[in-house]
Amino acid sequence: MDALPDSGVDCSISTGLRSCLHDLRCGESPSKPIQPGLISISSLTNPPPFQAFVLGVTNCLTLIPVQYFILVQLIVFLPLALVRNLAKLSSTALIADGFILVGLVYIFGNEFSVIAQRGIADVKLFNPKDFALFIG
Repeated sequence: MDALPDSGVDCSISTGLRSCLHDLRCGESPSKPIQPGLISISSLTNPPPFQAFVLGVTNCLTLIPVQYFILVQLIVFLPLALVRNLAKLSSTALIADGFILVGLVYIFGNEFSVIAQRGIADVKLFNPKDFALFIG
């Protein structure tokens, strides 16, 4: 049985488990084994909104199957998930922050324009007419 020094943990299962346990003992995050799993989950939940976006932009003229969106995401995101040194991803994080800022400006700008056109709505603490819609 091969065990890590000063621990009773058996590491003979695999090299990946050994490096993960070593990272945990040294106070590091075991990011390498976890990140591909997170990327895989997000690549399955993100394609329908991307497909809806493409349909909305092209006025329902272009229907791209979900499989292609999954493939494109795996090609883009999987190599990024395998980067161990997060300092190398600082430019990618800066680009992502830019997209987040553009999204926030769009959302708040849209909401402020609605408030400017319609005025502030009458807000009540309890709406007895439609309260059941909020329960679910």
